[in-house]
Order: sequence, then C-alpha cells, then structure tokens
Amino acid sequence: MRRLAGLIGVLVLVATLAGHTGSAGQGTSATPAASCGGVDAYTAAMLKAATVWADAMKREGLLGRDLLTLSSGELIMSSTLHEELQTAMKQITPPPVVAEWHQAKVEQFGLVSSFTRTMATSGLFAGLAYTEQGEANTTKRQAAYGRAAAACPAFADFYREWDLQDGKSDGIDSTPVAAATPTQGTPAP
Repeated sequence: MRRLAGLIGVLVLVATLAGHTGSAGQGTSATPAASCGGVDAYTAAMLKAATVWADAMKREGLLGRDLLTLSSGELIMSSTLHEELQTAMKQITPPPVVAEWHQAKVEQFGLVSSFTRTMATSGLFAGLAYTEQGEANTTKRQAAYGRAAAACPAFADFYREWDLQDGKSDGIDSTPVAAATPTQGTPAP
C-alpha cells in the first residue's frame, strides 16, 4: 500500500513538473496595448528556443513519452535537453508583463532537469524530493500566467502555441482571457 501511495505521489510530481501548465487567474489593471510592449519579439525568441528543444526531444525519441517509461540514459538525455532549454531561456529578456511567468518557467525547466537526473541516478522514489518545489512552481506559473494573459492577450495567443511544442496541449491555458479577473495592484505570489 505504501508503495502504491509513493507511486501515486511520483505520478503527480511528474505531471506537475513535466507539464507546460498555467491557468488564467488574477490579472492587472493595465490596458493590453500598454502592457504588450516587447511581447512580439519575446514570443518569437521563446518559440525559437522551444522549437530547438522539441526538435532535439523528437530526435532522441523522448518527446511525448511518459517519464516512467524512460531508461536511465534517456532520463539523463531528457535532463540535459531541459537544462539546455533553461539556459536558452535565461538568455531571453522578457518584457515586464511576462517577466514573472518567464522566471517561473526557467525555474520549472531547472526542476524538470534535476528531477529527471535524480530519477536516472537514484531511482524513481528519490524524485519525490521535488514534490513540494514542483507544486509551488506550478502555483507560481499559473498565477503569473493569469496576470500576464489578462494584461496582454497576445501573450495568451503565444502560450497556446508554446503549449503545443511537446505535441499536445495540457488544456490548462485554454481558459479565455476574458475569464481572468483584473484586479488593481495584484501582488506577485
């Protein structure tokens, strides 16, 4: 029974860390036109980085695979490719409206890299050490996405394309921007 509970915990962690998630939440009161400055160049750079990552994941036969089906060597390769995407993302300067989401995504790919490397070297259950960090990062990304998408609808459009880089949508960011509730001075989580 404990083994089953542990496996369920790992599956939740894998979904948390590996998914490109976020959902519309609270937004800001800035007008979209004023908030979207620099988003077009940013999204082009991000999609280029994501395409390089997705192409490498495809080439290695890793894209869309369940982490629990990967060999140790494949987990190391996945870790390396996620680390490379994280490094590429660190080189991209986000506009202020998406800076919080960008930082959370950089952190997410670092967590995925660490998690998969730990699974490869120490086993599946060693990865449970990342559960709290993964959950906190997911919450942070979801809140940041909601604020950015509400302030800049062009970001929501970009995210739909970003979300499909792994060949499937997680569906979380499909929430219409209009459903986000703008608030005055929403603090960062």
